[in-house]
Amino acid sequence: MSGSAKAAIYLSGARVRIERVLGAIRRQADQRKQSSFEWLHESLRTPVWDGEGCWLEISHPSAAQITQKLAVVANTHGVRAECFDGGRPSPGAEALRFPDEEVILTIARELKVNPKRFPNDVILRAKELMDYVLSGAPLRDLDGKWLHKDKSVLSLKLGRSYRMIFRRQRDGSLQYESVMSHETYNKAIC
Repeated sequence: MSGSAKAAIYLSGARVRIERVLGAIRRQADQRKQSSFEWLHESLRTPVWDGEGCWLEISHPSAAQITQKLAVVANTHGVRAECFDGGRPSPGAEALRFPDEEVILTIARELKVNPKRFPNDVILRAKELMDYVLSGAPLRDLDGKWLHKDKSVLSLKLGRSYRMIFRRQRDGSLQYESVMSHETYNKAIC
């Protein structure tokens, strides 16, 4: 494909969960039934596994945006995803994969959460989801639901133990409200 950019995504977590994510991505590509998604099937056929997860390399004009969308799908299934523009980094760049404590604290302040109450990966996933939702991207790719009691409240899963809450405003836009444990969510919201 001429004019292709390169990007890579690293999925880490339990292999069973990662394979579940790859299956969900395959199903989404199958549902679209467009020849433009054949390249995605090729990338999904050739993941590179290591001890902690797998790499997917994408060559496509919109590779960076595609890896961001794949990361959201992965995060909603409880799999950590890290995106890299320009393809897979060299082995010496492994230290760049994990943000330092200052980055986590900055994100926690933006989300208005106590960083001691939430694991770092939950804080990072919440930031990715918040950016994705507030950018106006389609919500159908997310593992979420509108509450029955209050149809203006959207609940998104952050893995198995945490939830993220958005509220629909009068103008139709979504506004981030909070991140909470599933237990707190059950008591406060449901």
